[in-house]
Amino acid sequence: MLGLHGILSMTHQRTGVTLLNTHTSANGAGDWSPNSRFAGMHRAQLSHLAEIINAVRRPLLVSGDFNTAADSVFFREFRAQTDLVDAFKGQERPTFRSEFLPADRSAHRIDYVLTAGRSLRVIDAVLVLAGRPALSDHYGLRVTTEWGEP
Repeated sequence: MLGLHGILSMTHQRTGVTLLNTHTSANGAGDWSPNSRFAGMHRAQLSHLAEIINAVRRPLLVSGDFNTAADSVFFREFRAQTDLVDAFKGQERPTFRSEFLPADRSAHRIDYVLTAGRSLRVIDAVLVLAGRPALSDHYGLRVTTEWGEP
């Protein structure tokens, strides 16, 4: 089973907010079903990520390319294992370009910004660079947060 590709971590000294950025293994088939050939790998990587997240102090912001569809069982299991709030919940637009998938598959939201801790609040979450010439196989995620006592 492949592990996470990595986690970049830093803590903002003034606010104490910990930032984690990650990238899980790609799913080039665009198949996020429980029977996909990627199922075991996605489940293991997200479970490992949840363990790491649960060991990090709050407030916390986690971002990255999870390579897992928001409506997949793997992402639901991951969310159940953590106390993270999805900055883009309800915004299910694809976050990567569909031309990188097989013709019979459609793009999904696979990139995330997630937060935890009452003192870190999302003010705005916007998908950027969609419809522009390709700078990447993914679009950009822009999130504005506010830190302070609730």
